[in-house]
Order: sequence, then C-alpha cells, then structure tokens
Amino acid sequence: LRRADTDLREQVAGRQQADKAVLVGQERFRLLFEDNPVAMALVSLEGKYLAVNGRLAEMLGRTSEEMLAMTVFDVTDKEYGHWALDLPKTNSDVSYMETQYVTADDNRIWVGVSTAVATDEHDEPAFGITTVQDVSGRKREQDLEKRHLTSLELHASQIRERYEEAERLRRTLEDENTRRKRFLNVLSHELRTPLTPILSSGHMLEELLRPDREAARDGCSTTCCPVLRR
Repeated sequence: LRRADTDLREQVAGRQQADKAVLVGQERFRLLFEDNPVAMALVSLEGKYLAVNGRLAEMLGRTSEEMLAMTVFDVTDKEYGHWALDLPKTNSDVSYMETQYVTADDNRIWVGVSTAVATDEHDEPAFGITTVQDVSGRKREQDLEKRHLTSLELHASQIRERYEEAERLRRTLEDENTRRKRFLNVLSHELRTPLTPILSSGHMLEELLRPDREAARDGCSTTCCPVLRR
C-alpha cells in the first residue's frame, strides 16, 4: 500500500506539473497573441474567427468581440471573396495571399495574409493561425509605378510612330527626288540631239550678222561660202 500510495503521489505531482506547464504555455501564447504588434487571428477551418488580437481589430476599426461574431468572408471585399481563406496544402506549410479587407467605415485596405495550420493530438488540422499585414502603401506604390510605366510606354509608342512617319516621308522624298533626277536625265538626253544642229546654226548666223561681216566677206572667197555668193 505504501508503494502504491507513493506511485499515486508521483502521478498526481506529474499531472500537476504537466497541467502547470500547459497553463504557462497558454498564458505565454495569450500574451504573445494579444499584445503582438502584428495583426493576428485564430480561424476555424470554415473561416469563423475564434480569436482576434487588438491589432487586427484596430486595423479594421472594430472590437475583438465584434469580430468573434464574424467570418473572414464578412471582412473580405466581395470582389475578392475567393481569396478570403487560403489554408496551406500541408500542415507544415505556410500560405500567403493578398486581398482586400473592408473596414467598419466601409473603406478598403490591401492586406497580405499568412496562414499556418495548428493540429490536434492526432496531427489533424484543428484551426488556422493567420497574421495580417497592411500592404496598402506598397500597393499604391505599385499602382503609381504601373501608371508611370504605362505613361512611358505610351510616350515611347508616340515617339516610335512619329519616327516611323518621318522615315516614310524621308523615303517618299528620296523616291520623288530619284524620279525627278531620272526624268531630267532622260529629258536632257532627248533634247540634246535636236538642239545640237540648232545651236550650230545659231552660231553660224551670229557670225554672219556681226558688224564686221564685210571684212569677213572680203577675206572669204565666194566659192568657199555659198551664202556670200547670193
């Protein structure tokens, strides 16, 4: 009996120590959860809030008690409802998604939500542990960057179009100049043949009509100049 009583006392003491360790662990988790500057929540596998810390409630403009009556679907913008709850595929993974939450005054904020799964004694998924970060500032910067890039792309496109138009005009002018040169070459060639005898006759008439043509006639035999024989 004395041996059995000793064993019983040891078992009770061990159980008390185990219970105390559980209580200490729970208190540490509570303090870490409630006082954490990072927004956190415990969520059922169906998306119902089981616990919400003050930072997340403050982010959404609500109280923790109000949110315990809500689900993640209630605080997620309807447009992003399919991204309200993203449980990881395995118990050892952590999922991440970005979605829009709706605040109590109906404003929208972009949030990044990380989710891990807590398991029970049978290593089966019990609930999700989520951390929520406000990423609205980064989203605004990304939107500004996208708009800036879009503006630059539009400007570059306009410059490219103007360059291509200038190139088309340059080629058109070059083609027109080439045709003009070709036409002038052909015209010059075609006119050279009939103009040559005309120019020669003109030179001859010019010589005959000079004021000193009498002197030229005296020095020229009528036999060598048919014009003077007349």
